[in-house]
Amino acid sequence: MPIRQRTSAGPKRSALVPSVVAVRADGTTAVGEEARDVVRERGRPPREGMDTFTATKNDIGTRKQYPKAPEHLNNPAKVAEHILRFLVAGAQEAYPGRFDRVVVTVPASFQLTQREDTAKAALESGIGLKAYDLMDEPVAAFLTFAAQRAEGVAAGRYMVLDVGGGTSDVALLSVEPTHRQVQVNVSGTSRYCRLGGSDIDRAIVVEHLLPALGELNGCDPKEWTYTQLASVIIPGLLDTAEELKTKLSRRMAARRTVGSDWSDLEERTSRDVHLEIPKGAALTLPAGSVSMNAEEFACVMAAYLDPDESLPRNGEYYESASIFAPLRELLDRRGWDAQETTLLLAGGTSHTTLLQDALADHLGVIPLAIHGSDHPLAQTEISQGAALQSFSLALDETSPLVVPRSDEALVIETATDPREVIPQGTVVPWPDDPRGRVIPLRLSDGSKSNGLRLSFTRNGVTVQNQVIEVPVDAQDGDSFTLRARMDANQQVALECEFACGARHTFQIDRPWSYVVNPQVARDRILELEADHGDPSATPREKLEIREQLVDLYRAVGHLQKAADSARFVLQRAESDEDYATASNDLANVLWEQGAREEALHALRRAAPRAEAWLLWNLAWRLEQCGRLEEALDAVDTAMAADPDGSSQSLRGRILKGLGRATEAESQFRSALSEFGHPRTASDFDLHWMDYVARQVGDESLRDSIKDSRRRVAQASTTKGVLPEADLPL
Repeated sequence: MPIRQRTSAGPKRSALVPSVVAVRADGTTAVGEEARDVVRERGRPPREGMDTFTATKNDIGTRKQYPKAPEHLNNPAKVAEHILRFLVAGAQEAYPGRFDRVVVTVPASFQLTQREDTAKAALESGIGLKAYDLMDEPVAAFLTFAAQRAEGVAAGRYMVLDVGGGTSDVALLSVEPTHRQVQVNVSGTSRYCRLGGSDIDRAIVVEHLLPALGELNGCDPKEWTYTQLASVIIPGLLDTAEELKTKLSRRMAARRTVGSDWSDLEERTSRDVHLEIPKGAALTLPAGSVSMNAEEFACVMAAYLDPDESLPRNGEYYESASIFAPLRELLDRRGWDAQETTLLLAGGTSHTTLLQDALADHLGVIPLAIHGSDHPLAQTEISQGAALQSFSLALDETSPLVVPRSDEALVIETATDPREVIPQGTVVPWPDDPRGRVIPLRLSDGSKSNGLRLSFTRNGVTVQNQVIEVPVDAQDGDSFTLRARMDANQQVALECEFACGARHTFQIDRPWSYVVNPQVARDRILELEADHGDPSATPREKLEIREQLVDLYRAVGHLQKAADSARFVLQRAESDEDYATASNDLANVLWEQGAREEALHALRRAAPRAEAWLLWNLAWRLEQCGRLEEALDAVDTAMAADPDGSSQSLRGRILKGLGRATEAESQFRSALSEFGHPRTASDFDLHWMDYVARQVGDESLRDSIKDSRRRVAQASTTKGVLPEADLPL
């Protein structure tokens, strides 16, 4: 339904409400198009997490906080609450009265805490959710697709690709239509939080607009600081980038529809941009001063459409990831053939001609847009499906149009035969008995001393494996029961009840969905940043958080933030060890940034306060630079304190580089005598031991090293004892 939104040009009614919240000058809150207007009228770039909030849905269910925001907007759930409250008010304005049923959609990859936070935000906004009221977004989009087909939909496999503003959601759906319903199992999901329209906008800014801005203002973009770029310049150019992208995409789609070539297309900016730079001169980008043609747009899009790229590319100011990475990984993991799968497209960015052509070329299947870009209800595929589900539930709350279904049995492994926990084809909620299904088991010998291993699988794939401590009053050989229930969101609740009366409860989060999550490091960054911003955090706790953030920032390519954190730690180092560690961390970041002399300077400055390991690192860096004589001096100094195997290995490498082969051979032999047996060596020493073994041609030692690595890899999988099946089921 169209929602009335106030804008500077007057009221606007649209079914599309941007997920943007902004704080006005008087402290009140604006949502949607009005929030965008508030941001534009400030005359300065938005301060994300302070007075402007965009794409916060990605952070729901995490510990992310916005410590500089007003109290009523200081975490993602509160932002979601304001958006939902705005939608409810808009709907009630259009249709006064009580709503019989409301369905809220979430990404299929949302885990339990994210779903709980969403339900809580809905409740705070006046929406009480019942069974089936929390619906997976790709399932809702599929329902819209199904409703458009008078002949109905066929049973089979469907892949829904929803490319929105800030994320790309992929879902594999196994579909089985019945007389009055469609039973759907979400067989796999992927959510790339840095693969959406806004990420493409950032790429256009960095790769295309920043050079033009520098040239027009007589500046070198390399001279702008990280803070100036990340806080002011890049956010201030995003609307311009979106305008160029949208105009070109629409014209390319129009040309494609009539079979015409689009390579000659070009678009120009239509609005003036004025940026006030802290501690710098103001920058301007006049309307019409910058253009982008179709070829330049295709170059920016290439990283997102590379069929051979499997890993995200991390940059200082934006990340890119190929859309084929989550698609292919999901298909491969579930054993699905793309050409036997119907590919459905949803979301505004999915209408991009370049994306649709790339999918057809590299997957061998023609994608079907649920709504075309010129459809009056374009970009509402998910909300339409939710509306259809809520209508069905309002008529009969026991008869949703779509119900989740398990497409494989969930079993628990035992020392004898696996035992079925949830049958294949189960429709939720399950079972009818609220107490759940009971599986009788028995503690195997050794459980008391080694722990009870509970391993759950589907079709041979482990979905959860945990070891629990056996209660004090329980003994090997005792019977115990496993009780299982599954709710409407496919959350499996499990409870072990032991003969002594003790209980252990736990959950399995949607065991039939294989979830691709490339955002683990970023999720941890969000948690740590929230902890760092907590007013109750002590200086020592903040220091320890910064120490962890250095490596995490490096892992995702945020090198300037990593360097800032390393300097923060360095300035507060209380001991020689802390100072050496922080100096080494800073040197590693500077090295990756290409600032090699600064990196070497950081190591040299710390050398008088450091142990041999930092001198080894200095020697290693000098060797990488080709400054072999200096490297030899540094490693000799390190060896004077500790002539261990790795130091002797590095010295041999340096001597070999200097052409002193005989000395190098002798040094390698000496290094081997220092290492000891591979089974007792660290990963670091194993690396250098293997290097030396290759230099001296010791294949027997290399085999021992490989065997040691295999043993370490296998050790973590053998903990705990499986239960025995107590009675036949």
